[in-house]
Amino acid sequence: MKTKYPVLRPTGASKRPVRPYQQGQLDGLCGAYCLVNVVHYMFGPTCSDTATKVFSELMQYFENHSTALNRMFEGTARREILRALKDHLSYRYPMEFKSASKTNRISITELWSDMSEFMSEKDGIILLGTDEHWTLVSGVTDKTLVLFDSNNMKRLIKSRCTTSNRYRKSKTLIYPSSTYYIWTN
Repeated sequence: MKTKYPVLRPTGASKRPVRPYQQGQLDGLCGAYCLVNVVHYMFGPTCSDTATKVFSELMQYFENHSTALNRMFEGTARREILRALKDHLSYRYPMEFKSASKTNRISITELWSDMSEFMSEKDGIILLGTDEHWTLVSGVTDKTLVLFDSNNMKRLIKSRCTTSNRYRKSKTLIYPSSTYYIWTN
């Protein structure tokens, strides 16, 4: 039996502006894209064939260790990102990584300072977990995180970020325990 869809009528360009859907609006694959971009940033630039191969391998890895379809709709959990870094990417690429914190109970000021210190000491990148997105940090200033992001985000402003659930409705919630420092060995 065919599924019936509602008839969609064109609204016309003059009636209201329409924006295209972007990666992340209809899927939860930003975690997989983030991991592909770790390889692209640290060992690239990679061509689209290589990036597609890494993405495909990651989806196969997720399928073998959880359910790839769940990743598509629910997003990638911290433990899955950690497992993919540890059991998959670090075996294929000469990289090391560590968590920024074992707990989420550190202030945004402490986390920001630690991220800045890492970036000044290592030639690496930071995989950052927020309440709604996985992204990469390629630079840290006193007030800004410079992003290398799959959804065209360019920066996060410190005054608009928090590590506390108390402010999550008005600020971007960053999880320190879902933040990983990655560098080449």
